[in-house]
Amino acid sequence: MDPAKSQFPSNSGGDQTDQTKDNKYKRSGQIVFRMPDFKEFSEEGAQLDLLSDPVVYINGLPWQILIKRWDDYIGLHLYCDGDETDMAWTCRAAFQCGVVSCKKGGEWLMKEGNLDSFDIFTANSKWGRPVLIKLEEFPKNGLYDEKEDAVTFKAEVIVEEPNGMPGMRPEDALLVNDELVTVNKYLLASYSKFFRTLFFGENANEMPKVQIDDVPDAVANFERLISTMDPLNVDLDDMAWTCRAAFQCGVVSCKKGGEWLMKEGNLDSFDIFTANSKWGRPVLIKLEEFPKNGLYDEKEDAVTFKAEVIVEEPNGMPGMRPEDALLVNDELVTVNKYLLASYSKFFRTLFFGENANEMPKVQIDDVPDAVANFERLISTMDPLNVDLDDECIENVLMLANQFLLCHVEKRCVDFLLKDSKKTAICKFRMAHQCGIIGMKEKILEEMKKEDFSISGLHSDNLSELNKLGNGEIEELRECHKKLFGAE
Repeated sequence: MDPAKSQFPSNSGGDQTDQTKDNKYKRSGQIVFRMPDFKEFSEEGAQLDLLSDPVVYINGLPWQILIKRWDDYIGLHLYCDGDETDMAWTCRAAFQCGVVSCKKGGEWLMKEGNLDSFDIFTANSKWGRPVLIKLEEFPKNGLYDEKEDAVTFKAEVIVEEPNGMPGMRPEDALLVNDELVTVNKYLLASYSKFFRTLFFGENANEMPKVQIDDVPDAVANFERLISTMDPLNVDLDDMAWTCRAAFQCGVVSCKKGGEWLMKEGNLDSFDIFTANSKWGRPVLIKLEEFPKNGLYDEKEDAVTFKAEVIVEEPNGMPGMRPEDALLVNDELVTVNKYLLASYSKFFRTLFFGENANEMPKVQIDDVPDAVANFERLISTMDPLNVDLDDECIENVLMLANQFLLCHVEKRCVDFLLKDSKKTAICKFRMAHQCGIIGMKEKILEEMKKEDFSISGLHSDNLSELNKLGNGEIEELRECHKKLFGAE
């Protein structure tokens, strides 16, 4: 039975924190679940599986206790209700589980499990090894509440930060009208000078705060503001942008060494530009002036105009500004360090860690054309969000994996599983190389006989096989046996 589809009635017990206000990215947490109708569940022949409710978020993933009947035992599994269609994510977690006594002031009894022993969870492997408790133990020690026909289970859970999870992690505290809101300070700083100063300026406080007086329901509306940004990306109105600019314009002489003549306009006089007002005050030049001073090139029938333009930073522009220097294989690339840090621990440490350098650098040795492919990696992120293709996919995936850019890694996995024309063995090799267990298992599960061909569309399979180690070859051999038989 699929535990996620079990219709067994359930309710929760214990001190359940409101998940909307709770820190969903804490490293550890507790699950407390009061299981009703325990007598029915424990009867011989019962084949019911049950999931605790509600889910508890730990390190960004939803967790539950899966309760199964194992002959004379109750099996308690840690269950991850992560997206089963997303093959990119992988997570390690450990738990200790037991029963809360209904007689001894809620004492936690029958503890089993080891918080130092971690199982791996993926979209294809959503529960770990069981903690087993004999059914005959429940009437003892006040474990079973006979009056309520209920048992209360409790689990202590430790979850390492997942790999391959899209989006960014809001883990930083901000006081909005003295109420705590959890944000990603790097993401906010990547889009806003205000937040760049608030979080990283010379006078930044350990507990930054903002005061909103002119908007009702300040905290709710601030959270709504944040929801317009990644990862939710609620559409912005393109009427939002405003910009001030000034210019001086004239004509370049075709006779006097390109001298700039007839200059008009004032670089101290700014016009306002918007979506509805896209040009400013004109610079006027009389037509009769063009034959003079070599302004008109009679032979080419052409005139060369030249303008000097000063533009202030726009307001209301979506996206972010890449203004920070990064050396990639000793070549300068311009990035937005706050945006990269918001998505990746690697870049958070590189730009803002204790040993951060004034001129940060990265070295890429395993991907050809390192700088071009690094820029291609960045282009898959906001604001460009360039689509992936089979030409770039392997290099982008390898770099996303190297630099812990899980958001890009997920995009790569989705592309490989849904749109890529690369062979199954090539995809298997990439999944193994990057440690993407869910994708690797899905490819093995869906392989067909023709995927083992070495001709036609599959002519690259021989070279792909040569890149694999003995363990991976053995996995493919087992898959081959299932499809073709033992011979």
